[in-house]
Parts: sequence; structure tokens; C-alpha cells
Amino acid sequence: MNKNKHLKILRTAEALFNRFGIKKTAVDDIASSAHVAKGTIYNNFGSKEGILGALLKDKIGSFEGMMESAIQNIKDPVEGLKFVLIERLKLIQNSPFLSDQVIRVDDMTFNSLVEDLDRLVRTIMGRILDRFTDTISIPDRKRILDTLVYQLRGIEQSIRGAISVIDTEKIEQDLDYLIGMIISRRAHK
Repeated sequence: MNKNKHLKILRTAEALFNRFGIKKTAVDDIASSAHVAKGTIYNNFGSKEGILGALLKDKIGSFEGMMESAIQNIKDPVEGLKFVLIERLKLIQNSPFLSDQVIRVDDMTFNSLVEDLDRLVRTIMGRILDRFTDTISIPDRKRILDTLVYQLRGIEQSIRGAISVIDTEKIEQDLDYLIGMIISRRAHK
């Protein structure tokens, strides 16, 4: 399958997943809306879960590319860490299907997404910390990163049902406070 058709199927599936939810979107719906044969989808993706898996990989790849270019311009560790966390929340907010009970479709797909995002966010935040602070021990670095990722996952869980009406400004303020406290506390040790 050519790249354009592949992307068309993924974008169509994403739009349908966002509009109707994953469980209520059938392969027939995706094929019809993408103007491809149902067999094309089964031959190239295997199933609806295969499309979902490819879409999640695409989302994570795009997120990673955006992060790689954005962190080059970061001048302050607190702002950098906050930026990474907020962008992860925006990824979820801009893709409602990610909070649409993905776990009920396929636990492995959901867990894989969370693990991949966590790993990516930890890696990027770790690079930010390394760039700005050379005095943080490896155990402290791990603890800081774990704390921030766990906090973010808690925020994501708490807003899962109301992702479109979250108060991003309030979340940014809370993350700013949390990161500032972690960094300043670490600096005073």
C-alpha cells in the first residue's frame, strides 16, 4: 500500500474514533469513509486494533519529532519540563480517541501506548535535566522523572471523562509549581 493511502486510512480512522469512539467504529465505517475496500484494511492492518496500533505509533512518532525540535530552544529547565508535560496533555486533548476507553478495546495497545509515552517523556525530560543540571545524582534524577510522569498520569486519569473542557491554564500553573518545588528542593540539598 502506498504511503498516501496508508495515511488516509489512519486519518479517517482517527476522525471516526474521535467522533464516534473506538468501540462504535467498525472496519466497514473506516473503509467506506476512506474510499478503500474492506480487504485493503484487513490485508494491511489485520483488524481495527491493527489500525489503532498503527495510529498510536504514528501519534507517538509525531510527538517525538515535535519534542526533538522544540527542546533545542529551551533555556530554562522548569519551563522545559513543563513544556514536555503540557504537550503530552495536549496530545491526549487533541486526540479524544486516546481517552475514549482505549483500554476496553485492547489492554496491550493501551498499556503499550502509556509505556511508550512514559518512556519518551522520561527520555526527553532527562535530556533537559542533563542539559541544565550536572549535580543531580542518578537516583535523584530517576525520582524526579518518575514523580513528574506519575503526576501527569494522575492528571490524565482525572480528566479522562472531560478532556475537552480541561482548564489547561490551571494545569500549567500546578505543573509549574510542582516542577519548581522539585527543582528548588533538589538545589537546596
